Amino acid sequence: MAAPLYIGKMNPNHWPVNDWISLSRFLERYFMNDGSYKPTVPWLAESLTYESPTVAIMKLRKGVTHHDGSPFNAASVKYVMEWIGDKKNKAWTRGGISPVKSIEVVDDLTLRWTLKFAWGGFEGMLSTASGFALSAAALQKDAAGFDKLPVGTGAYMFEEASPGNFLKLKRNPNWWFAKASGNPDMPYFDGIIVHVIPDAQVRLANLRAGKLDGLALSKSQYALVKNDPNLKVYNYPRNRLAGLRFNTTKGVLVLHPGVHPHHHVFKNRLDWFCFS
Repeated sequence: MAAPLYIGKMNPNHWPVNDWISLSRFLERYFMNDGSYKPTVPWLAESLTYESPTVAIMKLRKGVTHHDGSPFNAASVKYVMEWIGDKKNKAWTRGGISPVKSIEVVDDLTLRWTLKFAWGGFEGMLSTASGFALSAAALQKDAAGFDKLPVGTGAYMFEEASPGNFLKLKRNPNWWFAKASGNPDMPYFDGIIVHVIPDAQVRLANLRAGKLDGLALSKSQYALVKNDPNLKVYNYPRNRLAGLRFNTTKGVLVLHPGVHPHHHVFKNRLDWFCFS
């Protein structure tokens, strides 16, 4: 595989993360988005029900372990969320979980979330950056080191990296989904290497030469390869949210009249992926 930038930080709560696709190969979220881009697909979470508009019960999936062998359980989830919310850890996602008032461990696989108000974005939060499950044991051992040595539950595990050059992942032989789905051989590849190649033309040339197995295409490249019989090209629509986030820690932000501080712009995006 190839990417234009090195992945950067591998703790999704620290910035920058330049390659979310690669990150999602070794870290997994509590919920996934469905075909309508709604966070309705339970993944590491098994279910989410509401006792009231501000109290939710989350059941976790049984039989999941982190790459370091530590258990994925309610205590681990609670620790990670509280770690995100602790200002000293400098998580850029801290504001995104601010509507959470408290998290209570009910039993080994059950949490009770109490919200400050009825929050329509709660389930969305569990499927975005702050919704990635991290090993609490790894964070406790070396939180700063997690940026370079991530420990999750995903299909692949971190093996080696050279910033600016490559990221190397190896197969997770104990991936919970392989067992749960009845496909014990998953994931099917022994590993994945993501080469950092900034130039889009060089990336495409390497794909055509058989040096790469796949890559994401730019809009201009799609027209060049869509009819190439030697390549398999896939495209799908994707929503993308862009927003302005203002740092008000050093004073009050003054905006010109008519500019709303939370104005967000939605754009439709079409992504193309190509495989040799």
